[in-house]
Amino acid sequence: MKTRWAACKSSRAVRRASLVVVSLLGSAALLSGGGLTGVLPNGSSTGSAQADAVSDTEAVIIELTAPIECKVIGGYDFVNGDADPADDAGHGTHVAAIAAGNGALNGVAPEAQILAYKVLDQNGIGTTSDVIAAIERATDPDGDSDPSDHATVINLSLSHPGTEDDPDSIAVDNASALGVLSVVAAGDGSGFFTIGAPGSARTALTVGATDDADQVASFSSGGPTAVERLIKPEIMAPGVDICAARWSGDLSGTACLDTSHAEHSGTSMAAPHVAGAAALLRGLRPSLTPAVTKAILQEAAVLLPGLSVTRVGAGRLDVRAAGDVETAITPAPLNFGVDSDASGTWVRTVVLTIHNLGSAAKTYTLRTADPLPAGITGSVTPNPSRSHLGPPQMLRCRWWWTTS
Repeated sequence: MKTRWAACKSSRAVRRASLVVVSLLGSAALLSGGGLTGVLPNGSSTGSAQADAVSDTEAVIIELTAPIECKVIGGYDFVNGDADPADDAGHGTHVAAIAAGNGALNGVAPEAQILAYKVLDQNGIGTTSDVIAAIERATDPDGDSDPSDHATVINLSLSHPGTEDDPDSIAVDNASALGVLSVVAAGDGSGFFTIGAPGSARTALTVGATDDADQVASFSSGGPTAVERLIKPEIMAPGVDICAARWSGDLSGTACLDTSHAEHSGTSMAAPHVAGAAALLRGLRPSLTPAVTKAILQEAAVLLPGLSVTRVGAGRLDVRAAGDVETAITPAPLNFGVDSDASGTWVRTVVLTIHNLGSAAKTYTLRTADPLPAGITGSVTPNPSRSHLGPPQMLRCRWWWTTS
């Protein structure tokens, strides 16, 4: 069978436009207050030509205004061992359309190109070895051992019981080190301590699901993680009754817009909203690292008051606000680990970096919250921690946290 992207010409140029327009039903009104139509600073990007790798059941988008050869620029079917990751379930089509669809309904980054890696079969079952292989392929699509052609963002709308030390979680961390941001579904386990792998990966941007009232979806998994008690998910996005492209053989879900679209729910639907947003950011600012991109999206998130940070992280995705963020702190969030209670006093140090992403110099003052809970003290160096940073300067600080 002829592969669907054989005629596609890959380009490293970042395509820009004056507006970002998203028309996902059930999502757009939530993602940016009155919608996602707005001018981003310094021009805007509707998606980078660098690929958004979708590692999922199937990842071929079927609702396009341009020939599919120019949308899907490569891929592989790790389940069947061939170069045609055609859809035979529908989950991946829906996920990919949310991230980067370009047709009757636009995805979040409609001009992003897709690398399609199939790791689950028609029943949604796969192996971690295939997931790892897909992650590794996304870091080096042409297989020449030079990762300079790596995907910008990986979307992983899949989960299994596991921790941050599982092999596929480690594969995500390895990809981050090579410049690839992995956006991972939190899982549909509900409740606390239900984050699976690879969403539990230390450097993953893990996504939970909200409904159209900004409430946590009943199925959305919560943290913290099992080993280091990391805050997961870090961010939330719409994941209930999301209307997007439907594979022609998919009879599940409720039809929406027309017979070629359907509504589905899950953290699988929430994750590609964030993956698309990350692709937009990295198209707008190509020098952003995965860690800084992750921090920006959290900094811009809409707070969800009254909800535990281990259920909702920084809050719900706001793509428009992310384009305006001028200061980021990495790592985000700051995780101090677990007090083992092995001694009377427990001390943990975290190194954080302040990034001035704006066009003007800024003065930053860093201090601990006041008051801290009883028995906890904190300190920051340099002290006094008041620093003047010009763009694009960074400042590294150390933060001590002591409990007794």
